[in-house]
Amino acid sequence: PELLRTPSNLIPEFYGVDELSHERVAGHMADVIELMPKDALRFGYRIWSEKKTGLVIKMQTLDESRQVLEQVAFTELQFDAPVRMDKLKRMMADTKGYEVLRPSLRKTTPEAEGWRMRDVVPGFQTVSCHVRD
Repeated sequence: PELLRTPSNLIPEFYGVDELSHERVAGHMADVIELMPKDALRFGYRIWSEKKTGLVIKMQTLDESRQVLEQVAFTELQFDAPVRMDKLKRMMADTKGYEVLRPSLRKTTPEAEGWRMRDVVPGFQTVSCHVRD
């Protein structure tokens, strides 16, 4: 979600933050926090952050009654796994059976595409707008 791109100084303006607990996810201890919006314009989030690295290893998007709308999580995670670069490069280069699409993108504006905002929503901003040709 774009929440992760939000400058940290803006989060308290639009969200209440609660530290919930510590739980295991994919074999790793994680700190669990919950961000609930202060208005009806945003979703809430529950975030599991691995204790040693801070890596987000599980995340839930919540509705206004804290019901889970969406969830993403690691089921298996190994930080010290050896990576053989030669093997990885071969696997990535083998596109047999796949169709590789590289659509061209053209930068534009929402207004040029027929979109406009009547009212600016506090805390929201246009990040980018592109059209696939």
